[in-house]
Amino acid sequence: MHNPIVSVIVTTYNRQEYLSETILSILNQTFQDFEYIIGDDCSTDNTWEIIEGYKDPRIVKYRNESNLREYPNRNKAISMAKGEWILFIDGDDIIFPHGLDVFKYYASRYKDASMIIQKNYLNNVVWPIKFNPKEFLLNEFFGFYRFSSSSFASNLFRRDALAALGN
Repeated sequence: MHNPIVSVIVTTYNRQEYLSETILSILNQTFQDFEYIIGDDCSTDNTWEIIEGYKDPRIVKYRNESNLREYPNRNKAISMAKGEWILFIDGDDIIFPHGLDVFKYYASRYKDASMIIQKNYLNNVVWPIKFNPKEFLLNEFFGFYRFSSSSFASNLFRRDALAALGN
C-alpha cells in the first residue's frame, strides 16, 4: 500500500463557523499525494456533523469521547499519520491552493531536513537557510530571528522526527 508524502492534520474543537472553509482549502490543493486526518476533540457545537459531511477518500476522521485538549489530541493524530511529512492546519485556518506544492518542493530539495519553516514576513533574510539543531536553538534563543514562532500551518515536520520526540 502506498503511503502519502504528506499527512495534513486538523485537530479541532468547536469551530463550526470556520471548519468548512478549512476543509475545502485542504481538499482543493494542487498537490494531491496527501492523507487528511481530522480529529474532533468532543466538540459541543456542530463541528462533528460538518466533518461527517465530507466523504473524500483521503479523509481519516475521528471524534474523541471526551475532550483531550490540544496537545494530546495532536499526539493522537500524529500516531495515526502515515505520511513522510506532517502539516498541521488548525480548524480555523486555511492554506493557499499551492501551499502543499511549495512545502513538497523544499522537502524534496532538503532531504535531510526534519522541519521546513515558511516565513513570508522576514523580507531581509535570504532563503533558504539550513540549520543543524544546535545552530537552530542558538538562533532561536540568542539570535535575532525567531524562526519557530509562527502558526503550525507555517511548519512542515518530518513524521519520524516528531515520533522520536515522544509524547
